[in-house]
Amino acid sequence: MKPCLIIGSGFHRWVLGKDSSGLTNWDKLIESVADNLKVSTPSASMNPVLRWEKILETASLDGYEYQSNWIAPHTKNISDIESDAKKIVALVIKEFEYRYPDKNQKSQSIFDKSIGSVISLNFDNLWVKTNYQLSNKPPIKITEIEDRESRRIHNHIISDKNQNLKIWFPNGTVQDPDTIRMGLYDYGAQPFALKKIFGYIKQYENEIEKLIGKDNWEEYEKYLIPQLEGNQNVDPRLNNWVAHFLYRPLYFAGVGLSESEIGLWWLLAQRARNFAKLPKEKRPKTIILVKNDSQRNLFWSNRPCGVSQVPAVRLS
Repeated sequence: MKPCLIIGSGFHRWVLGKDSSGLTNWDKLIESVADNLKVSTPSASMNPVLRWEKILETASLDGYEYQSNWIAPHTKNISDIESDAKKIVALVIKEFEYRYPDKNQKSQSIFDKSIGSVISLNFDNLWVKTNYQLSNKPPIKITEIEDRESRRIHNHIISDKNQNLKIWFPNGTVQDPDTIRMGLYDYGAQPFALKKIFGYIKQYENEIEKLIGKDNWEEYEKYLIPQLEGNQNVDPRLNNWVAHFLYRPLYFAGVGLSESEIGLWWLLAQRARNFAKLPKEKRPKTIILVKNDSQRNLFWSNRPCGVSQVPAVRLS
């Protein structure tokens, strides 16, 4: 099965060769949003998620500017303020649209025919420009999951450069600003949604095991490949980024994968449990590209949840 490439802000740093903008640095993005809203910049001593929450709190207490209008203090709910702030995030990122080197070899590397799917933890799709339609209609209705989280699970685009390649946006996208995942409310909603989707995927897995009459990865993979690598007649339970994450070989590029990414780590743990019954040489690989001088090299040497480190120099 072809691998899934998972990209983060480090992908843009690799393409651009610098780390000085809201496109490549989350703290810079937070500060740009604060500037646009004309609220005081939250302290850099906090992590970006808490800085985002502080922006919303400050905007509510002191007022803020949106679309050239001044919003007086205490006149909007925090959820409405957050909706405005997310639209600012989309505008900040879209400012890079006409400056991004979308035709160079690095930015186009994700369309390589050897890649089966891409999961972008970023909010943009600058490497394909914006004329590609976002497909975000959930194939199955899951009443327990709010609509916004469901769209994050199913959001994807297909480029004409590789019609079989789906590109997923689990943290939301500038094409659907309401789905952009920045604050604690949105991060808190993810684990429950992932568990529900995981249940549907396991339901499909159990049905196929009964059909083939045994628990056999090689036989199951024969059913999976046309489901994950095709665009027609895909079982709705597998038409989401979670299925690609669970079953394909994974390559993390430009992703820190910190311990706070609880949703991804939960899925990595389920993936490791799922493949524990297979001999090591038959398990789909889970690779993260890291810098040689990374302070987390010791952490990665323990292969948590089966994740193996490879020097990032090999990305090219």
